[in-house]
Amino acid sequence: MFNQFYATNFYPLLFILEINKRIVMMKKYVIFLLSMSYVICYGQKNNVVINVSNIQLNSGTVRVAVHNRQNFLANVYVQTSVLPATNTNMTFSFALQKGEYAVAISQDYNRNAVLDKSFMGVPKEPYVFSNSARPKFRPPTFDEAKFTVDEKTSVTQNLKLENW
Repeated sequence: MFNQFYATNFYPLLFILEINKRIVMMKKYVIFLLSMSYVICYGQKNNVVINVSNIQLNSGTVRVAVHNRQNFLANVYVQTSVLPATNTNMTFSFALQKGEYAVAISQDYNRNAVLDKSFMGVPKEPYVFSNSARPKFRPPTFDEAKFTVDEKTSVTQNLKLENW
C-alpha cells in the first residue's frame, strides 16, 4: 500500500522531471550547434606565410604589419610581428580570417619603430609591401598590395627587402 501510494501520486512528478531533463539536453545541444556554426562561419582562420629575404644581419629588427583596407599604412594593424634581424632570410606566419589584406615590411636599423626617411621623404631603411608593390615616388595603394585569404587555400608571399 505504501509503494502503491508513491507510485500513483508521484508519477506525474517523475514525468515532469524527465521532461525537464530532456529540455536541458535540448538546450545544450542547440547551444553546441550554434557555437559550431559560428566557428565554421566566422572563426576559421587560414595560414599566411611571409618569407622575407635580403635582411642585413644583426641590424635592428624586422617588422611585419598586416593591414586591412580601412587601416592600410596607418599605425593600426590586424596583426604584427617584430623580430631581431638574426638571419638574411626570415619566415613569419599569421593566422587570418577570410578577407583582403596587405603586408608592409621594413627593417628598422635603429629600433625606433618608424620607417626613417630623408628630408625629401625618401625611406632610409629597406622596406617591401605584399605583391612586391613598389611604386617609386609614392606608397602603394591597398589594391596594389592586397592579397586574398579564403577558406580553401593558404597564402605564401616571398618578398625581398630593398632600399629605395
